[in-house]
Amino acid sequence: MSTNFKELRVDQVLVHPKNVRKDVGIVTDLANSISAQGIMQPLVVAPDLSQWDDKPFRYIIIAGHRRYAAAQLANLDLLPCVIRADLNTEPKQIEAMLVENTQRADLTLMEEAYGLQSVLSYPGYTVKQLAKNLGRSQRLVKDRVKLTTLPQGAIDKIEKHQMTLEDALILAEFNDDAEATAELLENHGSYNWPYVLERLRRQVAARAASVATTARLEALGAEVTEPVDTYDAASEFVSARRFKDFEDWTEEQHVTAGHTAYVSSGDGKPVWILPKDQAPVVAEAAPQPETPDEQADRLRCEALDAGLAVAAHVRRQFLKEAILKPSASLLEHIRQERIATVAGRLTDPLASQLFDLPEGSAKGVIREAIKDFSTHQLDALDLIAGRSYEERELESVDGWGPTHWGQDYCARHRAQVETVFGYTYSDIEQEAMIYIDEKRAAEVEAKAARLAAAEADRANEDEDEDGSDDD
Repeated sequence: MSTNFKELRVDQVLVHPKNVRKDVGIVTDLANSISAQGIMQPLVVAPDLSQWDDKPFRYIIIAGHRRYAAAQLANLDLLPCVIRADLNTEPKQIEAMLVENTQRADLTLMEEAYGLQSVLSYPGYTVKQLAKNLGRSQRLVKDRVKLTTLPQGAIDKIEKHQMTLEDALILAEFNDDAEATAELLENHGSYNWPYVLERLRRQVAARAASVATTARLEALGAEVTEPVDTYDAASEFVSARRFKDFEDWTEEQHVTAGHTAYVSSGDGKPVWILPKDQAPVVAEAAPQPETPDEQADRLRCEALDAGLAVAAHVRRQFLKEAILKPSASLLEHIRQERIATVAGRLTDPLASQLFDLPEGSAKGVIREAIKDFSTHQLDALDLIAGRSYEERELESVDGWGPTHWGQDYCARHRAQVETVFGYTYSDIEQEAMIYIDEKRAAEVEAKAARLAAAEADRANEDEDEDGSDDD
């Protein structure tokens, strides 16, 4: 880099003809400061490439257009300048202006975009080379350049900070479709924007699929025609979909059979049709001719179905984002719902003892007691609230093991209190478990003894019967 410091006369310095910064703003305060203190930071200039030999040597500004405007307002004669003799081509000068201004965030999005596009218009310049020279990513350069293709309405929104870069790049997807661009611009910022965007993207995908499908079918030798309304009684064709004979047919089979196809505008897939007189003998009953009202109703329902499919996708994407990044209002709503649910599951005596409430307190009183609980606290409480019955049963010894029917209804709750909450059972609670175990063991032993006695009685009876037969 070749640099040289020099004070230049004001008439030797010119605004760059391709200055990427279009508006230097109001410089009155800066002019007052310069009048009082002078220019504290030198301008960066480069040789004027358009000067003639018979004119004084002049320079053009690379960095410092605001300082230059303020210096003129302050009636300065000399300007401190750093001369960059190495910036000896117009592309190099524009690159330098882009780097200097973007480092200080002085350029608007569109100023940067036009500056980048200006450099790329010179022979031999590529996105890769420009990105390397500027120290920016190729993706950033490509995205900025796309902005220069937007309609004026979009550019105005960007300059007024009414459109984000993300939305602008979305709009650039439809540069080849003036109608779609106009519809997006009309709906930008409204609640319809996501729906319109998704519908238009699907239309683009369907058109691309239609082109591919048409090319594939024609390569197979199929006749591809315009869409046909097979519901119309006057139509000469009937859809192959109506006949079970063709349910599993491949495209090759349809072509071999001489069937015609049209490509659905909705999804770009082929719809096979055949003349009515060639339809299979065994077929579904032909539909009755539609009345004009029935046809209008069917077409309206079909349009609604297609639109609702798009809306459903947009709605579910919205819900996904809302779940992944819940808003403060959603989190508060969830918390209130959680409070109501947990309070509804709590029963006495658990509720009254946990929160020092009178027994039989209303649900509203319980909700008030837990209204300031965090989500985690509510989750923890809910683990216990769902086991209110089991917790109450543990107040008597019968809750510490199987009932006389053999069912241990409280086992899961006892295990959760110990393993999840980390509670250590006291001696009296462990004694209750031992008591139940001993009791059940005694019952089992007694039952076994009864069964053995009964078996012995049956054996004695059998012996007595055998003895009487001998007599």
